[in-house]
Amino acid sequence: MVSPTKDGDASGSRTPGRICTAEYDPDSYITLTRNFLEKCTRSHPTCKFEGRYEMPTRVIDIGNKGDRPRLIVTGPDMKEEFVALSYCWGPATDTFTLNNHTMNEMLKGIDESRLVAAHRETLGLSRQLGFRYIWIDALCIVQGDKQDWERESKLMARVYGNAALTIIAGRSADARNSFITNQYKQLAPCCEFPLADSGSGTVRVGLFRSRDYGITQTRGWCCQERRLSRRVVVFGEEQLFFICRRTCHSEDYIYHKDSTVSLYGLLNATDGDPQLRKDRLLEYWDAVVVDFSKRQLSNPHDVFAALASIAAPISEALGSRYLAGMWECDLIRCLLWRPGYRVTKSLGSATRPKPTRFAPAPVIRAPSWSWAAIEGTVMLVLLRQFRRMKIKDQSGVLLARPNHQGSDIWTVDTCCGADKLHMPSCELQILGHVQEAVVLPETPSLDLLDSIRRQFQKPKATFRHAVLLGRKHVNGSDLSKDLETFVALGMFDFDDEATDKVFCLQLTIEEGLMLRKNDNGTFQRIGLFQPYKDNWFNGVEETEVSYTS
Repeated sequence: MVSPTKDGDASGSRTPGRICTAEYDPDSYITLTRNFLEKCTRSHPTCKFEGRYEMPTRVIDIGNKGDRPRLIVTGPDMKEEFVALSYCWGPATDTFTLNNHTMNEMLKGIDESRLVAAHRETLGLSRQLGFRYIWIDALCIVQGDKQDWERESKLMARVYGNAALTIIAGRSADARNSFITNQYKQLAPCCEFPLADSGSGTVRVGLFRSRDYGITQTRGWCCQERRLSRRVVVFGEEQLFFICRRTCHSEDYIYHKDSTVSLYGLLNATDGDPQLRKDRLLEYWDAVVVDFSKRQLSNPHDVFAALASIAAPISEALGSRYLAGMWECDLIRCLLWRPGYRVTKSLGSATRPKPTRFAPAPVIRAPSWSWAAIEGTVMLVLLRQFRRMKIKDQSGVLLARPNHQGSDIWTVDTCCGADKLHMPSCELQILGHVQEAVVLPETPSLDLLDSIRRQFQKPKATFRHAVLLGRKHVNGSDLSKDLETFVALGMFDFDDEATDKVFCLQLTIEEGLMLRKNDNGTFQRIGLFQPYKDNWFNGVEETEVSYTS
């Protein structure tokens, strides 16, 4: 990392990188952010707002220097630039917020001393950057008002997508603490070197700094906020990051390839191939789900609300219903999700949604067939991988299809959709082939699994902690001795939900779902299976499967 010894030094024009810490040039973040905004506004047409400009329902009017900030209600004729904040609330329960008791007071004026540090610093930075209006969820959504929360939660695209700048407070896990001050200290001090030209000043050379954006990378709501934003300044763990639709560079002015594809670019692509556009949107959603599933939510019931403003425009672009985190037009592939820890231990553990102070037990937030039914990283079948899988039988009939003749409608439930913030249940009606199987009580060794794979000429299993499945009516001990009774490899989503009998619904020749049958005849997902006997489903009649929560 190379930076000028002093900001404004003659070497600055040659070395754009900077160090902005509590010990060195602590206020340069203002100049850096201002320069980023000016360059992006001047040179990046794709970052400019296009379409119908709408402001959030409420914003904070910072006013002029010396004025008290106040809450204002916007109207359709108000078209002003504003800043939005993406941050972590933290554990505090006494944060000053907008609620039914503080509303009138905030409309008259807000005492800044009552605000938490993250809110005060956002006001201060916005003033220094020349903005008059800001949006902060705690101060612009009526806390404790369910109707207002539900209405505003659907408008996050209007907030973050329309904001002139989104500030991401990645350095602080608690809004009561500063996110502006950078406490980073290098392991080794920087070295100063004079430039060859006389009078050109000196530069500092130091170690590369972390590219970690900070704690907001672990929070569920921040996933959507980052992806919707046009321009972002991230107050990262060790340095600043400046991201827009055209570029991504850090404070030390190293350009990075930002892995976050622009949703705006996909939705407004002029590509003439509609199938290619559809594929790109599906792949974008896959990336969102994997990223989002790694994060935490203070309220587990927010799982769909926290993605609603991404799901809604994709649903419209695909012309597809949104079913509890999945697309009706791509449902078979979507149903084959798996807990990440069952694929590789590097992805950490997973559980059923756990209660929090916002969500008492039991936490039922999604139907069992949805990836949202678990907490933890999920893995999806890649689109190109799915295209190689066989979804039809030898006569060309789909192995699993909607139970509505001549229709692509997988459910008649009206409780699912891109406009729904909560989808704890949604029943799928499927026509498919179901086989009953027994489960070997002991976990097979890796050597045994490898032997089975070679014997049946199958690719290496992608399941960790797999179980052996045998034909129904077979004793488990017989199964371990005689592989002729073995028919499939199974994987329970969670070991503590394992049963000695499962129902296997074939979705493709290569994979299907392991189900448990409820007392009312409906089914619940408990895992996946890979058939090893090619003829296991031969002669099995198509039957109706009601697949519910």
